[in-house]
Amino acid sequence: MKYMQIPRTIILTFLSAFIPLFANAQLVMVGGVEVTKQNASDLTKYIDNASGKISYDYASHTLTMENVKMACEKYDKPVYVEGGSHFILQLKGENIITTSLGQMELGAKKNTITGKGGILRISTPKPAPGLQVNSSELIITGGCTVEAEGEWGITGDNVYGTVLRINGKDGTVVKAKGKDQPSICDFGEIYLEDCAVTNPVGAEVVTDENGHMRILKDGGDIFEQVVIRKVDADYDLTVNGVKVDAGNAGNVLGDGKVVFNAKTRTLTMNGASIAATGHPAIEAKSDVAVLFRGENTLSSDVDVFNFEGETILTCNGGTVSATSQGGAAIRAKGNLSITGMSGELKGKQGIWGEGGDAELKLAHSKLKVTGTEAAWAALRPLSSTDARYTAPRTPRQRTDRLRRAEPYTRARP
Repeated sequence: MKYMQIPRTIILTFLSAFIPLFANAQLVMVGGVEVTKQNASDLTKYIDNASGKISYDYASHTLTMENVKMACEKYDKPVYVEGGSHFILQLKGENIITTSLGQMELGAKKNTITGKGGILRISTPKPAPGLQVNSSELIITGGCTVEAEGEWGITGDNVYGTVLRINGKDGTVVKAKGKDQPSICDFGEIYLEDCAVTNPVGAEVVTDENGHMRILKDGGDIFEQVVIRKVDADYDLTVNGVKVDAGNAGNVLGDGKVVFNAKTRTLTMNGASIAATGHPAIEAKSDVAVLFRGENTLSSDVDVFNFEGETILTCNGGTVSATSQGGAAIRAKGNLSITGMSGELKGKQGIWGEGGDAELKLAHSKLKVTGTEAAWAALRPLSSTDARYTAPRTPRQRTDRLRRAEPYTRARP
């Protein structure tokens, strides 16, 4: 019996035609409903407890949500994606998804959430994450806002194959909050492009001992809300580890007590209380004026104030207490003017001039300065107006007192 011989080139061509088909096979389910050619243009009407507009475009693998409200009570995954080379979730308006059974789960090779001004808020009370990425890459970009809350906030199921990439260039914001589990965890790689972790203060992306990238604070997991967003403008100013920018200048620490006016370069503190660890309470790399109102208490295990530019400190009916356990109460690289100040400065050095070129000017102040090594040092000769410098009585007494007095000026050589 003779068999027809098929040329090898035909067999190879035949097989190659099917490879992309299987490689790009993708399952998309929304609200327990599988996306098909028949329902893709208007998924909302097939989903229980859903409003707004939900549609899917097969050509671009894009699921669009526009002002969607969806309460998932009978199915465990409000959005489920499996397979395929790429999946896009396009957000328009505000989209709120609640689920009582499980998480949004994305499993294409690359998953992108985008949409300028679009918002996605997803939450679950069950022991499940708000958003889970399955052995793939999640990209959040394009100026959208994504908020996920659950037992975990945003997780990857496999640290070796899961990537989280957030691009803040267009104003993208990501908020994630866990309950009894970390807010963001189990990713092999985390990339923050044109954005940073702004809450909680001191949180950062680190690589742990196993080579996995995580967002930690003080070496531990975070269970409170993690906020990642674009830093709109760099004002060369940091308050308790928080970089001041156009987005937070009106309420730097979120308690209404610290405000920065970029036009006048004035930082106003009104009854602020800051206990900094590992960084100064206030750090400025450019010229700045700091105005104190009310009673302000600041401390740090390093320098309390670190100023590199020209600096003016003044009180308007307020006081300041600054205590450093391991550095200077004030470290100044540029000239320092203290006007109308009332309070106390304590540290290894009370006031320290970085490099010895800083000039200290005092006016109309009543200030106690104490240093275990020196009350002040490495400063050009003191210039004072309506303030008196009282020298220590013995070499061991390292407290200098500046008290309001008759007009008095110590002449500079």
